[in-house]
Amino acid sequence: MVPDIVVWDSHPLALGAAPQQVFIDGIAQLENPHVVPKPVHLQQAPKTPNFDEGARLAIKYDGLPPLIPQSVKSQPVLFINVGQVHMSSEDGNIDRIFSDEPKSGIVLVEGGVVRCVVSGNGVCGKAKVENLKIVDLHGGSIA
Repeated sequence: MVPDIVVWDSHPLALGAAPQQVFIDGIAQLENPHVVPKPVHLQQAPKTPNFDEGARLAIKYDGLPPLIPQSVKSQPVLFINVGQVHMSSEDGNIDRIFSDEPKSGIVLVEGGVVRCVVSGNGVCGKAKVENLKIVDLHGGSIA
C-alpha cells in the first residue's frame, strides 16, 4: 500500500502555503499544477508564540484584561522591522512616509516625538544607546 502524500510550496503552516502536488495511492492528482516560487523565509516553520502571559491575564481579569497603553516618554524607543509609516503633515494630511516591501524600516521615537525614520538598512544617527527600548513590529505599521 502506498501512502498518500502532499508536496507543499512552503511550510504547511505558513500563511499562503499551497500544495504543489497531491499523491493518492501513488497517483498524482494534479495534472498541470500551477506553482508560484516562494521566498526562503517562508520555507521555515513559523514561530509559536508564548501565550502564558495572556492566559495568566485572562484568568486574573476574568477574560477581559485591561487595555492600558504603556507610556515610555522618558525612554527612547527604536522600532525595527517596520512595514509602513504614516505621519500627519503640516497641512493636516496623512502622508505615507514609506512602504517597505522587505519590511525592514527603522523608526526612532524620543520623548514621544518621532526623531528618525529610515527605510531599508539605514541607520538612525545620534540615538542614545543607553536605556534604549527596542520593539520588533514584524512588518507592522506606525501611524
